[in-house]
Amino acid sequence: MKKSIIALAVAGAMTVPMVAQADATLFGSVRYDITDSDAATSTHTDSEINRMRIGVKGEETMDNGLTAGYFIRMEAGTAANVEASNDAAVHMSKIALYIAGDFGKLILGDADSPVEYAEGRQTYTAVYDGSLEVAGSEFTNGGISYESNVVNGFQFRAGVGDIDGADTNAVANEDSYGIGLSYGNDLVDLAIGFGEEQLGSATGTANLGGIKTGALATDDVTVWGLGGQVKLGALTIGAAVSDKEDYATYGSLSAKYVIDKLTLAGQYEVRDLEATGAGDLKAVNVSAQYALGGNASVTLGYIDWNTEAETLTTNAKADELKLRYAISF
Repeated sequence: MKKSIIALAVAGAMTVPMVAQADATLFGSVRYDITDSDAATSTHTDSEINRMRIGVKGEETMDNGLTAGYFIRMEAGTAANVEASNDAAVHMSKIALYIAGDFGKLILGDADSPVEYAEGRQTYTAVYDGSLEVAGSEFTNGGISYESNVVNGFQFRAGVGDIDGADTNAVANEDSYGIGLSYGNDLVDLAIGFGEEQLGSATGTANLGGIKTGALATDDVTVWGLGGQVKLGALTIGAAVSDKEDYATYGSLSAKYVIDKLTLAGQYEVRDLEATGAGDLKAVNVSAQYALGGNASVTLGYIDWNTEAETLTTNAKADELKLRYAISF
C-alpha cells in the first residue's frame, strides 16, 4: 500500500501543471474500513484503507464553438474488486475524452453501456451497492458512445464496446453494442437499455452464472435492462430488472430516506441463474451514512447473503458488517 500511496502522490504532482494551464479540476477520495466478516471458512475482522482515487477533469471551448472535455481517474486497487488488497497496484480506473455541442456528446473511452445505466438508476446504499453481478458491461477505454442532449426530459444514448476484430476474444465488454432511452423529471427517473455482448470467459462456471450451450466465452448474447426511481420528498424508491440471454436474470428493489445529514438506505437483490440445478443468489444490504461536513462521512453498512451464495465453490460470499470513514476532495 505504501507503493500505491507514493504512486498516487506522484500522479497527483504530475497533474499540477495541467491544472495551472487549463480549466481543470483535481479530485480524489480515500476511505478506511473496519470489516467484520462471517465467512463460511473463516470469521475475522479486518481494517484497512481499501481504496484511494485521484484524478483530473475539465473542459475547454474549441475554436469551432464545441466543447472538448476529459475525465482521467486513477485508483489504488484492482479493477475487478474495489475492496483493494494492501498489495494492489495503481491502475487507470476510468479515462474518457468527449466532444459536446448542440448535437449532444460524443464520448471516446470509458462509459456506462445503456443497459448498465438503466440498472444503476436505483442503487442507493453507501456500502455494497451493486453487490450482485449485473447484465450490462461498461464500455471500457476502447469504446465509442453518444448521449443526446436532454429534450423535454428525454435522452437517447448509444455506443459500442472495444472493437478488437478478434471473434475469439472472451472479454464481455469487447465487440459489444447498446442503445437506450431515459426520461426524468422532479418526480420520476426511468431508463431502458438493450444490446448485445459476449458472455465473457467466466460465464462457463455454473457457480458464477448460467451455462450456455456452445462456445461459452465467444457466443454473442442479448442483454437488456429496465430501471427507475420515484422521489417522494425525503423518500426515494427504485427498482430494476435485467437479463443476459442464457445466463441469468437480475432484479433489485431499493429505498433511501434522507434526514438532514443522515441517509438511511436498503437494497434487496436477486440473481436467478439459468444453469441447470443452480440456485438463486440473494442479498439484503442496508446502510446508514452521516455527512460530517468538509466532504467527510462515516457509514455503517451490513450485507446478508443466502445459503446458495455463501456456499459457492468459486467466489463464495460472506455476511459482513462494515464501518467506513471516507473523505473526498
